[in-house]
Amino acid sequence: MPDVSLERIERGFQLTSNWEDRYRYLIQLGRKLPPFPEGLKDEAHRVQGCTSNVWLASELTDERPARLKLSAESDAHIVKGLAALLLVIFQGKTPEEVLTVDARAILDRLDLQAHLSPNRSNGLFAMVERIRGHAAAALVGGAGGEAARGREAGQAGGAGGAGEAEAGGSEAGGSGGDHSGALIIQEGGSDA
Repeated sequence: MPDVSLERIERGFQLTSNWEDRYRYLIQLGRKLPPFPEGLKDEAHRVQGCTSNVWLASELTDERPARLKLSAESDAHIVKGLAALLLVIFQGKTPEEVLTVDARAILDRLDLQAHLSPNRSNGLFAMVERIRGHAAAALVGGAGGEAARGREAGQAGGAGGAGEAEAGGSEAGGSGGDHSGALIIQEGGSDA
């Protein structure tokens, strides 16, 4: 998402005095997401447990050091905006940098958790943990993820299947199988 920075988002939130305007701002942010590859709109990339469809994918760039390249899509406007916000926070960072980002502090500065439903808030933090899990998997892949460059980051260490994020896990191990490389987020509830 060119021309969008975390500082610009924080400024936008500060300029809006009510949450209806902030939700509109999030929706506009979601509209700036680049198109999500149709081939990745599958069950392996779909966020499980949401009533809205959400797809997340991750791969490592070929540059040195390798950096995470994230993509996301949702058919729900606010959820798409939340996914876009996470992309602004994590996009282009090395796996090491992703693991050091204090996303909770950033999201607290935006006062998001207080204005999201519990299920949507849980889903947001599950996405954060899943992205961190992919960063950890990239590191397990060897030398900062070099073994996984150009492939989906989760393949580097066999990213876990659905359910790890639900338990708050960001560990790199897991089921592998059909879910390798996919950001699978298990979320309870029905309004995410």
